[in-house]
Amino acid sequence: MKKAAIIASVMLTLFQLGGCSNTTSTKVSEPETQASEIPVDVEEVQSFTRIILPKSYRDLHVYDNKERGRLMAVRFTMDRSELEKFLTTAGYKGKVKLNDGRELANVHLAWRRWWTPDMAKNYLSGIIRENNSGKVWQSEILVDLVSEKTVIVYLYVLEG
Repeated sequence: MKKAAIIASVMLTLFQLGGCSNTTSTKVSEPETQASEIPVDVEEVQSFTRIILPKSYRDLHVYDNKERGRLMAVRFTMDRSELEKFLTTAGYKGKVKLNDGRELANVHLAWRRWWTPDMAKNYLSGIIRENNSGKVWQSEILVDLVSEKTVIVYLYVLEG
């Protein structure tokens, strides 16, 4: 029985790690206690998503798909006290609305256990779109207002 459980666990892990060679999925806890097998290039994440991770960020998850354009899904937890500055710096000031639609409702990454924006009950959401010479860049955000001290930020950025 134990042997079957180990085999099932290995197969599940291989299934989760499998996929296209252009797809990178990784999880990083605290930068100093990185639990990821595939390191995250935080500078690359910040460059592509056009955000600056706040000092209090933690529990960073990244899904990076470089097929047919580029798609990056990012989730992290941060202190709520830094939220206003983060939204302003990221270009979302005045573009997010409280509990008014879910910009990420149609984003299906359910096979990633950490991607759960649809679970948010009290949230801010918004979208930024740019079209430069036919190249589209779009960033969707949902901020789950978990508590008075903490928020969870979900970003879904697409370029193509």
